[in-house]
Amino acid sequence: GGGSRAGEPRRVLGCAGRNADGCGPGQMIRGVHVVACDQIAHWLASRERTQPAEADGRGLIDAVLKEHGTLDVLVNNAGTTQVIPHHDLQAATPEIWRHLYDVNVIAPFVLVTAAEQALRTAQGCVVNISSLAGVNPIGSAIPYADGQAAFNHQTALLASVLRPAVGLTDGAPGRWGAPG
Repeated sequence: GGGSRAGEPRRVLGCAGRNADGCGPGQMIRGVHVVACDQIAHWLASRERTQPAEADGRGLIDAVLKEHGTLDVLVNNAGTTQVIPHHDLQAATPEIWRHLYDVNVIAPFVLVTAAEQALRTAQGCVVNISSLAGVNPIGSAIPYADGQAAFNHQTALLASVLRPAVGLTDGAPGRWGAPG
């Protein structure tokens, strides 16, 4: 499926920074128009605790829809971590847990719920990028790994309620063997 009119590029909200293909805001990559990149990572990293995440997420989605009229793909791959050796349990404070969950679990959910109707209309999809830390007892910190496991479970639950109208998939760099 897809809601973009014939001949028009797909609109993608996602990616954190520029990748090797030059992915960035306003870029066309293989027929895909990237409409926001660093905005997402900046929003996740800098939002004030006094400003509700839901209002921020809805504002970001509303701005994309106002400027571009449609949204075909939402890529949730902006995240954060803090390196804390797993044995240093005292260093993993509730404040760190809350911050990592806010950015890595709650913010992607807010963006999906804010974009749900636009994605249903476009018959679009969501791509959630996770980490090996969500499927193996590894990672930069216990709160990070736990959050990635929660994000993976969130992806499965969202897929169960959004499909078939909205495709939903996940990936974790390194989860699958390298080609060749």
